[in-house]
Amino acid sequence: MPASDYLSRYGIEPGIRRATAGSFFSAAGGAVIIVQSVLILLYGEFSIFWTLTTELQPEVPYVGLGIGLLGIFGIVIGIAMLGGAFLIFNPGFEIIGGVVVLIFSIVSIIVGGGWLVGFALGMLGGFLGLFRK
Repeated sequence: MPASDYLSRYGIEPGIRRATAGSFFSAAGGAVIIVQSVLILLYGEFSIFWTLTTELQPEVPYVGLGIGLLGIFGIVIGIAMLGGAFLIFNPGFEIIGGVVVLIFSIVSIIVGGGWLVGFALGMLGGFLGLFRK
């Protein structure tokens, strides 16, 4: 079976240009933000520079709840960025996906932005998606 028949069976047309760089950088940024958010949930670590440990919990009563919500919010942001990366990859939806990724990259600063690496990758991927690259 020729490769073009195999690809077209799964909805991939050989002659269509896709914004693969934008999709890759957006997905990488979303993945980094998800990793940081899972670490926030597991260890209570907000970023490299500021860590909430169990020593602070007796003094500030609801620290654990706030950090847990922050981690869940970060996971939601990362999943939204992965969805935007999927939109960037699909022809005709690059601009919508780029806007989604840019908005959630900016919002990701609240949860640390994936140590700011996820933020930077998301911004780069969003702009590449807007320019269909």
